[in-house]
Amino acid sequence: MKYTIPATLFSLSILMAIAGPFKDGDRVVCFGDSITHNQYWTRHIDNYYLTRFPEAKIMFFNGGVGGDTASGCLSRLDEDVTQKRPTAITVMFGMNDVGISQYAEKPTSVQQDEQKRRYAAYQANMPALAAKLKMGNPDAQYYWFTPSPYDDTATIEKPAYAKANSVGLARFAEVVRDLQKARGGTLVDMWKPMTAFNLAQQKKSPTFTLCGKDRVHPPLPGALFMAWRFLLEQHAPCFVSHTVIDAPSKACLAHDNSEVYDIGNKGGGLSFILHEKALPWPIADESYARIVANTTMARDLNREILSVKGLEPGMWKLSIDGELVLTASAEDFAAGIDLADNALTPMYKQALAVVKKNDQRASLESGKYRNLYAFRWFASRRNVDVNDWNAVTAFIASLKGKTGWFEKMSPSYLENWPKRAEIEAELNKLREETYALNKPVAHTFSLKK
Repeated sequence: MKYTIPATLFSLSILMAIAGPFKDGDRVVCFGDSITHNQYWTRHIDNYYLTRFPEAKIMFFNGGVGGDTASGCLSRLDEDVTQKRPTAITVMFGMNDVGISQYAEKPTSVQQDEQKRRYAAYQANMPALAAKLKMGNPDAQYYWFTPSPYDDTATIEKPAYAKANSVGLARFAEVVRDLQKARGGTLVDMWKPMTAFNLAQQKKSPTFTLCGKDRVHPPLPGALFMAWRFLLEQHAPCFVSHTVIDAPSKACLAHDNSEVYDIGNKGGGLSFILHEKALPWPIADESYARIVANTTMARDLNREILSVKGLEPGMWKLSIDGELVLTASAEDFAAGIDLADNALTPMYKQALAVVKKNDQRASLESGKYRNLYAFRWFASRRNVDVNDWNAVTAFIASLKGKTGWFEKMSPSYLENWPKRAEIEAELNKLREETYALNKPVAHTFSLKK
């Protein structure tokens, strides 16, 4: 398609705390509750880095536990954070701290007291968490996330707790903003832009939500929005590549993150070999369309521009490696064609293969592997010595017949904890396979009128 700036609701803001993109060798621990545990927003960020920086090896570690809080997580700081030797740590808590069920249009006096208690606890617990994290990881780069919103405005089946978001989580987000001002690091505000986007889209479609059918857990489309907001704060580069060719002189006028050679005439048209140094970030999936169309996400993070100037007026066909990918006018080619969302290009197809492999790894990590450590947190909070196998076995036996999430997954702990080295080996194998898939290659481009 022709590259144009779409009509959007959101744009890149001026940032007070400047963070740069991750670099080769970085080790990133994503620390939080179930919204981090499910690994949706983190895998989008991982996929961006795999496609945009294919020569870099950046390790992302899942440090989320469903149901955790800013105080409950303190018992697992060493195992889930410090032992990973992180160079960067993202921190997001609040959804379980706020107590959404304590909110209503007209809360009782008991509910009001509980709201105040939880707010005061969060005000105390977040700085305490920050201090303990920095004590164990003094050299890490910190990203302080405001909580993502609880959607109490969407017209969906699940009943909503009124004002849990507009009052409860709004105040919690302010706590995180104050924390970042006091402690440094980078603020990543999820609450404000996600809430604003939900409200704007619900004016047109009352059932729309970034936050999922349970009003809490963003599915992959909502998680993509979260990844976009994070990458903006990092000032992540927007260009996959930007290449400008002059057809009459058969010269490359400019190339950013690409190389061009063998420009010539073939079959009455123009041909050249283009070797880009990155792959597009594949966010053209239909489920993401509404979010991409109503934000500056593509403009901010996913521009793969090919400009060919001096073509004869008329319509031209672009083929890559002999396969037709688009037809556009000479004027469009001169202005610049954005190939990033073109699913017919071999670059996009390669990027999809990378994402598919990485999603396989992320699913294994967030499920079988991460659940082991989540269960250890659950058991330790019930005064079980998780390093005593007999104590753990007896505890799991006592849970038989109970239907909670942790209780139901407890038998898998007995099976998989002894196999964790094997699971880690499989995770490493899948990661190496993504590195084998994500290296861009040269392609033959041809233009015919």
